Amino acid sequence: MRLVAVEDSRIFTRFWMDLFTDFHHEMTVVSSTALDIQKIDDIKPNMIFFGSHPKHIQLSEMILAFKRSPATSNARLVLVTSLDADEIPSLVDVGLLHAVLIRPIDEFRVWELVNRLEMENTRSSRKMPLAVVVDDSRVVRQLFTQQLAAIGIHAETAENGLDGKELIEKLRPDIALVDLEMPQMDGLEMCKAILANPSTRNIPIVIISGNVNARVAFKGFMSGTLEFLAKPVDPRLLRETVESLLKRKQVHQRRATAIVLEDSQLVAHMILQQLDTMGVETHWAKTAADFAATATVLVPDIISIDLTLPDGNGLEICRQIRKNKRFDFIPVMIVSGEADRDMLIECLNAGANDFLAKPFVKAEFRARVGNLLRLKQLQDSLHEKNRAMENLAYSDKLTSLYNRMYFDKILETELTLAQQQGSSLGLLLIDLDHFKKVNDTYGHPTGDEVLKEVALCISNTIRSADIACRYGGEELVVLLPGASAAISVTVAERIRERCESTGFTATNLHQTLSIGVSVYPATSTAESLVLDADKCLYVAKEKGRNSVALADIISPPVSQG
Repeated sequence: MRLVAVEDSRIFTRFWMDLFTDFHHEMTVVSSTALDIQKIDDIKPNMIFFGSHPKHIQLSEMILAFKRSPATSNARLVLVTSLDADEIPSLVDVGLLHAVLIRPIDEFRVWELVNRLEMENTRSSRKMPLAVVVDDSRVVRQLFTQQLAAIGIHAETAENGLDGKELIEKLRPDIALVDLEMPQMDGLEMCKAILANPSTRNIPIVIISGNVNARVAFKGFMSGTLEFLAKPVDPRLLRETVESLLKRKQVHQRRATAIVLEDSQLVAHMILQQLDTMGVETHWAKTAADFAATATVLVPDIISIDLTLPDGNGLEICRQIRKNKRFDFIPVMIVSGEADRDMLIECLNAGANDFLAKPFVKAEFRARVGNLLRLKQLQDSLHEKNRAMENLAYSDKLTSLYNRMYFDKILETELTLAQQQGSSLGLLLIDLDHFKKVNDTYGHPTGDEVLKEVALCISNTIRSADIACRYGGEELVVLLPGASAAISVTVAERIRERCESTGFTATNLHQTLSIGVSVYPATSTAESLVLDADKCLYVAKEKGRNSVALADIISPPVSQG
């Protein structure tokens, strides 16, 4: 792992270097000068630690530089600060942060962040999906291995149910193909064992057999089987089944996350261990301050809170959680040694979803957590469906960008955020040059294809935080949160140059763009941002098109030969 700490203090520079002396990770400490910040690109770090008040650069500018650079855009950003949690959002967009560490720094917390990222990188480094094929016939194992390889899936094999179970538990593959009748352990027994293991229960299983009937199918589904295929298997059906299950698995494979607020290391270890056996990713907070910092950048699937804390009160924290809209639907479980009925009622009134008395039985803990996570999953599913309906309402069918209605809504939102955070907001109004001629010469279907491909080109050029919309006709608009005037012009030029150099549609058309740029705070209202960008767009067209205009700064038109 390549780690970077931006640190201007000699004392903390030594801290970062000493912290990773005995580990295999590569730690580099740099100052916040412009020269040192540029050096970070050469390191291509996996994670960057930095303080809230760098000496030589504004914090927002430094974060924007990290997100803009291809070498650091995917690095996990960790803020190290002494600020209270409620002060952090006014300083930085917490959506850009991976984590927050409160000084004095807990070394265990740092190692936890780094080790978790290393595990994620290890899992994602697997280039091909992995399947386990369990069948007592060598010929069948070879055949399925070849057929899976043909669709880009690597297969490992086992010749009986017992070996297959052990192989699946060891490798945790993306999918398993299992014969029904095998020595030592048959397919249904093996499926039951896999379903009973929390670490393997989400692996999709396909039973493959020459003897499939309704009774066997029912037993199979009760054992965790998702699909049945009859031998001999049609290769096309195998491919469709496997690809469908893998897509379904990708949708549901995100691990649930939990924040555990517990000052006792012994109790915390027990809770974390039980959550880990359930496949839940855990974040341990020893103090109320640690919890507040973690909750600033993470909205978990469940929260466990101890009532008695060295720097706070669990009941009050629960009340604060319920006042925060980000945590509206997050289940909270109180785990406490105070188990009288009055305390239980007080916890429920404070917004807790459940109460567990210490010392607790592990099975009861898992059952209660499981119920809360299932409730959260149902709520997430409902929200996702509502979000999908909203996306349909806000999506432009032709370009797949957001539509004008969404732009009018999000412009007000982004402008308000920029005003609250004291940051900037760029707006690009883009028009396709001579687009009527494209429609007249090649026909409207070709014109539609050009518009779609230009929209895709723009989407591939801007950041994930930027917002591209179809404004109307052949006009598109892009919002650039946090972008200054200079950066907005740079992005506009990059879009213009990329589209000009791209051959669109089968006719290899090179579509040029004229772009008007306006920026908050130079322009202060949503209406004036659009009007100023429109005026600049008119200037860009008057100057010969294929150019970018920002107020008095006009880029020269590019010769079109």
